[in-house]
Amino acid sequence: MDNRPRTQDEGIDNSRYIVYFGLCIATCVIFSNNIYLASIIGVMVATYIAIAEYTIENRSQQLTSPIEQALRDALTS
Repeated sequence: MDNRPRTQDEGIDNSRYIVYFGLCIATCVIFSNNIYLASIIGVMVATYIAIAEYTIENRSQQLTSPIEQALRDALTS
């Protein structure tokens, strides 16, 4: 059994979360210097994360076959 796709997906997920964490840390560092600038950057980071997650979710739904999608819908309802 080949586990490469699963391992690759986990690596991509970990990288994505590390980037999100880094963006939040950078916002906190800026916050200590300028609350207004940090607020603007914080909103931009939150928007970036929301759009990225929305795009990833929609892409993963489009990549699944109709049978997989029907099974997923049946399991979640």
